[in-house]
Amino acid sequence: MPRTNDPRPERARDLRLALWIFLGALGARIAYLVLKAPLLTADGSYYYAVARNLADGRGFTVAYVWHYLAGIPARLPTPSNDYWMPLTSILEAGALKLGGGASLVAASMPGLVAGAALAAFVFWLTRELFGSTRAALLAAAMWGLSAHLVALSASPDCFMIAALLTSLGLYAIHRAGIVRAGTWSRPALGASGAAALPHRGWTIAAGALAGLAYLARSDGALVAATFALLWTVTNRRCKVKDASWRALAWYVGAFLVVAAPWWLRNWMAFGRPLGAPAGKTAFLATYNDIFQLRASALTLQDYLALNQTVQGLMKGYVAWREVRLLAVMCGLALPFAAWAALRHPRRRLLSPWLAYSALAIGVTAFIFPYPALKGAFWHLAPGLCVFILAAGAAGVMQASERLWHTNRAPARFAAVTLPAAAVGLLAWYAFTPAHSDVDRSPYRRAAGGIASLREPVRVAVTDDAWSLHCFTGLRCAQVPTDGVGAVLRVADALGANYLLVRERTLRNIAAVAAVQRCRRFEPAARWGTGSDAVYAYRVVPFARAEAIAKSRNARGMALAAAGRFDDAVAAFEAAASYKPDFAPIIANIALACWQAGRRQEAYLRAAQAAALDPENPTAKRILKERGR
Repeated sequence: MPRTNDPRPERARDLRLALWIFLGALGARIAYLVLKAPLLTADGSYYYAVARNLADGRGFTVAYVWHYLAGIPARLPTPSNDYWMPLTSILEAGALKLGGGASLVAASMPGLVAGAALAAFVFWLTRELFGSTRAALLAAAMWGLSAHLVALSASPDCFMIAALLTSLGLYAIHRAGIVRAGTWSRPALGASGAAALPHRGWTIAAGALAGLAYLARSDGALVAATFALLWTVTNRRCKVKDASWRALAWYVGAFLVVAAPWWLRNWMAFGRPLGAPAGKTAFLATYNDIFQLRASALTLQDYLALNQTVQGLMKGYVAWREVRLLAVMCGLALPFAAWAALRHPRRRLLSPWLAYSALAIGVTAFIFPYPALKGAFWHLAPGLCVFILAAGAAGVMQASERLWHTNRAPARFAAVTLPAAAVGLLAWYAFTPAHSDVDRSPYRRAAGGIASLREPVRVAVTDDAWSLHCFTGLRCAQVPTDGVGAVLRVADALGANYLLVRERTLRNIAAVAAVQRCRRFEPAARWGTGSDAVYAYRVVPFARAEAIAKSRNARGMALAAAGRFDDAVAAFEAAASYKPDFAPIIANIALACWQAGRRQEAYLRAAQAAALDPENPTAKRILKERGR
């Protein structure tokens, strides 16, 4: 029978293999969920909370607040997704509907299916880019059996959903022929000798997929940035300018069709197209700044006041840590991927993945502000692993052929490595503890005690709003880290009647530990021991605290008038313990200290009062005396 060049039988075989790979990877992930609980992260808790509200018909709302980039919300529940994107919650809401009720396992199903689909996609991508079925099978096995990637799949977080959409978006850019239509040296030619133009269908698909990646995570916009970068580079030498500009219009139009409805929703909910105030996160000095009330007032001047040399050096170190994280997730595939990419005969076909990798590492390490390994890169990393494992598998096969000088070497290598990987995964399942962050949360263990408090919790201020809401359903707000006065402002604004905080937070964050010295927080209960102990403090209502503070302040003034200045200081301190950020009371303490001859303490208290109210006359007078 004569040979033909018909690719359809080979393509059908690849599709069958991809289907079997998907089913095998899905089975491995289901086994993980049977043996272990879902991996619950802060992001995942939020997606799950919004998904439950969507499934119950309450729309895009959430009953807790975890950041203050836009200040304190007017009420709880409040419109959701002012920081995180909606697509993951939408998919999880559908899974909850199909599952018949709220369940972390059901909410993890979209990520589980996406992780298994990525195993099949890794096979397909390796087969297309490197032309080797054996390398494609090895790449799929490395993805499907990776302990780390399996764990990230079994989570209500957006790891695998974002990775799948990112990978499909980059693949669509590749298939659209943006690079081939206008290379760095000359335009590619089609079979007829005419310039090969971008494929309209794939270009539109690339724009739509970039929009979906953006709706999964805001840094999915890097997929669109990758297209923009490649288009800019290739358009300079493209001989068919009209076609190039049309391709850009198709891409942007498809992106806007997907993303614009969400911007309209944000405008209706928040009065702006982007949820969190645009640019506020660019001025964070540390991650904890996002939990401070002053985060809503941060400016460029605040960030530039930092030592930029130190910041730059630290960001370089962060870039190294990001590469190291990829090495941990991909293992030895990373150096083999670099080797295979360098030896690829048509390297520019790999440019969508290479450009995206450079943007992902560079933007998260250098453009994002505070110098730390960020959750953003952790969530981006699975999308990078797709190409790394594909190229790494091709590199391993090429290296084995060069080492053993036979084309049977890859098969021998795979015969050893694949069973070893499977045995390693089963051992990891068997011998690691069958728990995750779900079980380790102190608030899960304390949920029964919190429910049995004598006065029911209306709203709580807490150091872990994600977990507390997830395991108790309570309305709550993250404790601000810029002082006890800020904690009280949040509690009073939202009507909170309890502060729930862990021992480790009281030990490690001084601004939170100060609540123990404020009489508006009355100890109510404690559950657990050690650093995971949970403390409950009842918040004294504002009206009652106001009356007590007024009474103590009046007593202090009477004692000062009688010349009993030390007793007056004690009375004013008692008043300040109920209103710690009220400048007139702090100024009264400063004046009483001055009159008692405690000058250094008077200066410190006057400076504190002046920081709260620069126009306070008592504080200004004392500080003026110090300057003489």
